[in-house]
Amino acid sequence: MDLQLLFNRFNENLNFLRGHKNVRINYVEIAQPADQWVFDKLESMGVYLPDPIIEFYSACNGLTLNWDYSEKEEGFSFYGWMNIVPIEQMFGGLTGDLDDYDNPEKNFGLLYDDFTDDEQVERRRNLCLFENIEGDNAFVCLDYSIPSDPSLTYVSDFDNHSVSMPFEKYLGLLIDTMGMEVYRQMAILEENFDQNLFDYEAAKKLQEIFPWFNFDEVQENYFD
Repeated sequence: MDLQLLFNRFNENLNFLRGHKNVRINYVEIAQPADQWVFDKLESMGVYLPDPIIEFYSACNGLTLNWDYSEKEEGFSFYGWMNIVPIEQMFGGLTGDLDDYDNPEKNFGLLYDDFTDDEQVERRRNLCLFENIEGDNAFVCLDYSIPSDPSLTYVSDFDNHSVSMPFEKYLGLLIDTMGMEVYRQMAILEENFDQNLFDYEAAKKLQEIFPWFNFDEVQENYFD
């Protein structure tokens, strides 16, 4: 993963959004890099992170963005957001305390909310929160069921399934679309995504509005 290129793209896109008269930046925070002791602590606990995850959190310890675009005259609006949690929350749960990593209920009320099925709860104990999906009581997590090969998993009150995109590709999609929800859902739901929810006319219009957004490239890089 060329993280520097990725962050350059993010900052360029963000600067464009900030300068657009019809865009409102509701919230943005790029956290400072995680301290080395965090990686050392995780390794001492037997948590071995793939290089792309170490690279990302060595550059920023979480990323939050919430923006919207609105044209009052035409009634056209769009929005995007990301909520990537700090690494301490990923592995320490709600307390953000890495010593809670072995606590089977470290994310209780977050990943296990309203679940009474013991099998589901047991499976979710291997999940570490990566992205909190706003308003949907849903999450993208790292699944440590196979510690040597963690993968992304989608979790909601009603569903949980693997996400075929690796961590670095999913991160790239978020940045290339600046968190536009429809593309997140396409990546997460894959063949179960309702194509009727995709507005091709809106995609064309977005290309006119945002020079950093290229529908064809997004399709080719992430979905073909």
